[in-house]
Amino acid sequence: MTKTKELIKETKKYLTKYDYEKVIELCDKILEIDPESTFGLRFKAIAHFQSGNYEKGLEYYHTLYQLRPDYNTKYSIAYLNEKLGNYEKALEFYDNSESVRKQRKRKILLTKLKRFSTIIEEYDDKLKTIENDNSTDSTRRRMVYLEEKAAFQYRNGQYDEALESLKMSLKLYKDIECHLYKYIKESVESWYGLLEDCVNKYPDATDFFRELFDYDTYNIVWSDKFNAGFSSYEDSFVYPALLLESNPDNTDLLSWCSYKYEDVDIDYSIDCCKRILDLEAEDEDAIIKLLELYSRQYSKDKSLELINQKLHIENQHLKLLYRKIKLLESMILYDEALTCYEEYLSINNDDTPNYNELTVFDKMRCMEAKALECYLENRVEESYNVLREVSETFNHAKNSGKYNSWQLDMSDWYDYVLTESVKQSNNNPAIFFEKFLTVTDRTVNPWISKIRSLNTTRKLGNPITYCDILLEKNKNNVQLLSTKANIYYSRKRFDEALRTYNRVLKLEDNNDAKNYKFNILMKHHQYKKAYQLLESMNVEYPIVNNNLYTLAEKLLEKRRYEESLYVYETIFEKIHNIDTINQIKYLLNKLGNNKKLRDCPYYMDWIDLINYKYESDRCPTCKKELTPILYGYPAPETMERADKGEIILGGCCVSFDSPTHFCKHCKKHVYMETYGIDVTNDDIDLASYTRRHIHWISGYIKEHPDNTIAKMEREALTMGLDHDELVRFIEKLEEIGHIKREDNSLKLVEDDWQQVEDE
Repeated sequence: MTKTKELIKETKKYLTKYDYEKVIELCDKILEIDPESTFGLRFKAIAHFQSGNYEKGLEYYHTLYQLRPDYNTKYSIAYLNEKLGNYEKALEFYDNSESVRKQRKRKILLTKLKRFSTIIEEYDDKLKTIENDNSTDSTRRRMVYLEEKAAFQYRNGQYDEALESLKMSLKLYKDIECHLYKYIKESVESWYGLLEDCVNKYPDATDFFRELFDYDTYNIVWSDKFNAGFSSYEDSFVYPALLLESNPDNTDLLSWCSYKYEDVDIDYSIDCCKRILDLEAEDEDAIIKLLELYSRQYSKDKSLELINQKLHIENQHLKLLYRKIKLLESMILYDEALTCYEEYLSINNDDTPNYNELTVFDKMRCMEAKALECYLENRVEESYNVLREVSETFNHAKNSGKYNSWQLDMSDWYDYVLTESVKQSNNNPAIFFEKFLTVTDRTVNPWISKIRSLNTTRKLGNPITYCDILLEKNKNNVQLLSTKANIYYSRKRFDEALRTYNRVLKLEDNNDAKNYKFNILMKHHQYKKAYQLLESMNVEYPIVNNNLYTLAEKLLEKRRYEESLYVYETIFEKIHNIDTINQIKYLLNKLGNNKKLRDCPYYMDWIDLINYKYESDRCPTCKKELTPILYGYPAPETMERADKGEIILGGCCVSFDSPTHFCKHCKKHVYMETYGIDVTNDDIDLASYTRRHIHWISGYIKEHPDNTIAKMEREALTMGLDHDELVRFIEKLEEIGHIKREDNSLKLVEDDWQQVEDE
């Protein structure tokens, strides 16, 4: 490993621990080696920013932006300028952005600059674009723009103009009120009712807004407005902040503002939560919300500080202690986390803990993570002592009988790997790790289960690290290598996965490794190599999924018909898919392999399943008219027809043998199949293939009135039918009276079946 890579690895560790002084020190060493290191510049900027030194952070972001002007760096520069109050500079980075979120951010910056006239002009421009559109949707947009424009007119001191904008919005509401869906109308009618009352009672704009912004009196109405979601075009953060200026100590409004602003101005959202806690220091919702916001800012150190400030709250102590433990673990501060575990488990010592509670097994995993860190840092004796304690803790918990079986999910690893190694160590760390890390036939599966559990549940501990440590002592263990490759694959680290699968395949002919390697080659568009690999492997269909179809199509596009045929035949061995059958027959035709085509069970034989066609829509028994059954979710007009008895509703679920009609005279259901044609069902796959072609040819004839057999042949070939098969199929449908020849083209025999099929 190069010196730079070592420094980067160490820097990441201290970033995780939020030790910014150490991060800056290490980044300086990286930049001494490579002054243009994007890693060194980025994380030095981050460390200064997170430490509150915004000027320094901005300086390094600017240097980074000159080297790599990407979106994240640009956003960080804008954000730091905003933090420093340089709103004009920040605004430069949001201008010309088409993102809705960025447009909202831009509006917030203009508000901070008090450039309300600019915002008002932009609303006027929006209104002009829809001034001639009188649809309900455009009217709702117009109302939203007018109301938001009014908010900024009010902020700009244009009270009369703001009132006029709201009056125009109210008038538009009256115009479309009767056209609104019931649930929309119910959600906004209280707001427009308040607006109307204020307009009628207070002609003076100052009095009007004093009444309208009386949040204490009309908090329910305003809450309804905030929740309404009247239009997807509205910026729902506009009015909460305006109301907050008139009601600065209202915790409900502060909570609303925190919620509404979190995606467009997270610092404002954080400030709202802090103001709530200044007013109500033990507000649980505000504490939780603030912790979530800190998490989104990657400010775990601030989260930890907040938790420590609030741990004294008796009814929140256990929940906050839980969060503190998870935070400390994520910051790899294992000693502090284990200290908290002692307190947590002494309080929450339930015999039947819930899934969302921490148990001694969670503490054990934290101890294991600490032991792994010690081992990697060559503190072998300390690592051994921790693992020995884990073994003792596990056996005590297992013997206590207090815990659910799901908590003992790794008992084989603890019993046969960890505890056995401790027993055989004679309290010697060197002997312990020799036993512990040497994989045997007995311990390989417990180790693999342990590694997989770390990957699937994302518990503490890096599964790749465990694999690497074990492979140092067990270099050619195929099971460990396969496990490592599968983890890389599941995490979409395909290059590392491919290298590891290749190592596996050098050691043995491993079919699973071939299947996964096939997928990776397909992802890299290496179709030639993928095909060569396919020839040597037994397909595991759940693994390869749709990549076989993709390969077959790509080979077909390149006119590599033999290879495409091989792939489609491979698919057909696993799944009898009609489209696959058609492609196989199509390719056999292309290759002129008539013998193989005629030996195919889906050549000609399926036509013999066609028996006869029922007489229109008449009952086979009494010959009286049948009532069709329709499946699926009924439209209103379908319901009306059902009420009149013209049709019968069959429900949403339908299978291949669901009845198609009902005889009211015989009181029985009748299954008349596709277009009333009876098809033998002994072989369901073959019967489905037959019906598919009946549907195809019937639709083709209907859509192409000038059809001839010659014109139909090209389309038929894509359906897998050659000339002889198409001719015989047509003759069979003529024979049963489904189609007829007329003026050298084919026509459907006119009867009620066509109507039934369309419905």
